[in-house]
Amino acid sequence: MTIGHVSASLYIGGFFFRYFVRSETISLPLMLPYAVVALFLYFMVSRTISCMIISYNNNSSFKKQLAKIFHDINWGYCNTYSTGLITAILYEAKGPWSLLLSLPLLVGTFKSVSYYSRNHILQKAVSTDALTEVENRAALESFTVYMQMHPLNGTAVMIDLDNFKKVNDEMGHAFGDTLLRQVALVLKQNIRDLDHVFRFGGDEFVLFLPHGPEDIESIQERITNLINLVYVECYKLGVSTQASVGIATIPNDTCDFKTLLAIADERMYIAKSERPN
Repeated sequence: MTIGHVSASLYIGGFFFRYFVRSETISLPLMLPYAVVALFLYFMVSRTISCMIISYNNNSSFKKQLAKIFHDINWGYCNTYSTGLITAILYEAKGPWSLLLSLPLLVGTFKSVSYYSRNHILQKAVSTDALTEVENRAALESFTVYMQMHPLNGTAVMIDLDNFKKVNDEMGHAFGDTLLRQVALVLKQNIRDLDHVFRFGGDEFVLFLPHGPEDIESIQERITNLINLVYVECYKLGVSTQASVGIATIPNDTCDFKTLLAIADERMYIAKSERPN
């Protein structure tokens, strides 16, 4: 945040409120709809300017940054914006004393949001694979615990790149890392927001695709398309490697997530053993 864009956001929100609530005869209940709209304007302007600043500094897509910022909104942000706008309105109505009384609350709320944001960043770093930037094995273990408490129907997919060691030996570990990053990128870009992709270790990836029993055929088609996209990406990099795949579904194969992963893993190794070297 910058002082300039926060001030501009407050001014726009406060101007709207002052413009439509000019009559002293308007009672507090009737002011609330205008206050809500003013708060929304303040929020939208502030978030949009933040997106513009971040996307410019990071040379990233404004649209993606906008989606990311709105996705990360929490109650702390709502409290900060509400307190900020109320402080600005009270300052005009009651003078500096209202600002003096509101300032500690505003600072405390902002500090709480900053603390939450730092913790969120650290938590995400702990659960993200450093090389491929997909969820790591620790995240898979956490998701396994979550699935025990909140079971979901869906399909687990174990993917293992064949002859990856040979790729490392012949083309170098740097190329192998590039291959893993590109495969992970293909998987991430072609799944839904509710799907998960984990790096299980080495050249193995795990997908979990939640769905209802009626969607099994369409999910199998999606998995086939995903694997074909992986092959295309490998071909672009000049590698003809294929992937061994194991698939298991809740509730058809089991209702336990750990068992689901074990079944998918076993089927993946069966597929690998049947593939000619």
